[in-house]
Amino acid sequence: MGGDDFIILFESKDWQQRCQKILEAFEALYPQLYNLRHLQQAGINAVDRHGNETFYSLLSLSIGAVRILDFPNIQAEIDLTEYASKAKSMAKRIAGNSLYQLEATEKNMK
Repeated sequence: MGGDDFIILFESKDWQQRCQKILEAFEALYPQLYNLRHLQQAGINAVDRHGNETFYSLLSLSIGAVRILDFPNIQAEIDLTEYASKAKSMAKRIAGNSLYQLEATEKNMK
């Protein structure tokens, strides 16, 4: 997709559990990435590119899921990318590490 985005395709029925394990494994890395104070305050204070003191939350992983079989109108990669982008955006709205599955409703359909 671009930047720090990537796609994983699962065929297994336990894909949600696999995604949860990914989220748990990511969170288990926090003690290696942050000191105790940062973990307690759930982020770090740092100077941004404009020289301003800013609070940054801990890194998080957002998983936006699309079950292809739920979207019969996916005909090309661009269709899948559009739905995946929407699922990712919804996942990023959830604080911290998250998994969001896009549902095939009228509101979400093309």
